[in-house]
Amino acid sequence: MTKFRRLGPVAAAWAAILMIGGYFFYGWALATGSHRWWPDFIAYYTGGRLVWTGHGAQLYDLPSQYRIESQLSGVPLSRLIPLPYDNPPHMALLMAPLTALPYSTAYAIWVGFSLVLFIVGLVALTRVLEFQPRTGAIVVLVSLTFFPVFVSVIRGQVDGVLFAVLVASFVAWRTGRDGAAGAWVGVALLKFHVIAGVPLLYLARLRARAIGALAVVAAVAVAAASVAFGPAIWLRYVQLLLPAASAGSQVFARAQAISYSVYGLASSVGLPHVAGLVLAVLLIVAFVAHIRAARRDAALEFALAVVLSILVSPHQGLQDLALLLIPGLVLWRRALDGGLRAPIVPLAAFAVIYAASFVSAGGDLGWLITLSMAALGGYLTWLGWQPAPDAPRPGTQAAPERLPQPAAG
Repeated sequence: MTKFRRLGPVAAAWAAILMIGGYFFYGWALATGSHRWWPDFIAYYTGGRLVWTGHGAQLYDLPSQYRIESQLSGVPLSRLIPLPYDNPPHMALLMAPLTALPYSTAYAIWVGFSLVLFIVGLVALTRVLEFQPRTGAIVVLVSLTFFPVFVSVIRGQVDGVLFAVLVASFVAWRTGRDGAAGAWVGVALLKFHVIAGVPLLYLARLRARAIGALAVVAAVAVAAASVAFGPAIWLRYVQLLLPAASAGSQVFARAQAISYSVYGLASSVGLPHVAGLVLAVLLIVAFVAHIRAARRDAALEFALAVVLSILVSPHQGLQDLALLLIPGLVLWRRALDGGLRAPIVPLAAFAVIYAASFVSAGGDLGWLITLSMAALGGYLTWLGWQPAPDAPRPGTQAAPERLPQPAAG
């Protein structure tokens, strides 16, 4: 039995390495073997290109965006399936210098950068959670096999940045540095619609430094974009988002990206969009009530905030599920410590999410992933009401410390 226990981690590491190798070759074939495949990075490149060429005022002008995407892809406008730039304007400022390079070069650099950020974030997370070095290395390798990580990297998405920034916020929050925690979340507002639970956590805990630092970073971003493009850029940004927020809009190719949220769950059973909104509001209210009443556990409540963020997000994709690695590693660490009650629940939830993510790129199993996330959120909530692992159970008393007996004379 001891031999098998020793071989288990080694087998897991080799399996993860082989799987990552498979991802690499598949990604290489996908990126280089087909001129018809254009990842999400083209939208970020388009936004940055408009800024770099001095057309920042047209950042949210869809015809201008589509002309650039048509030039980059070689697809005529009449046959183009557009991927509009619909992120905040200050992100285009950050992407602009990269667009001085040819598209293929910029894409390759961004893919490498995103992968490095995932690795750095995972290593930082294993260290703050105090995994043993050998175990931590295996955890990092296994985490990199999570399909949404591959999807985020190969599509050129920004979830690598988002993951690393949220890990930095988690580390600061767990170590009592509220100001740094809030500032890092301010950076994560690049995709504000998938991280809303984290600033809500800071608000519910009434952490003034975290809220203040977040507000300062957000104000700097707003000011920078206003100076670069004029204050009206924010009005144009809101006007661009309104059609995507409409349940029936088809303006965007990704307008219906709600598969992994309560909105998608409601839609999958034939309920109207407003039913998803009601569910989201109920989850938010329940989350705030839980945070205000339950014992403080920085790791558990942050993990729950991440799960909530995805569940109530009105617009997300498969790549955003990569953020679930944060609650996953938090619970993994608790399991190793023996402080995880009913571990079959999170194990089953993550097993379903892990497996279903491979076949749900089109959203077919989005409802199953959403239900699994809801089960995970419920489990984290329940765990937050349990006594701390080193605390005596209610109605019991800690054993008194045994005092040394005097030597017999």
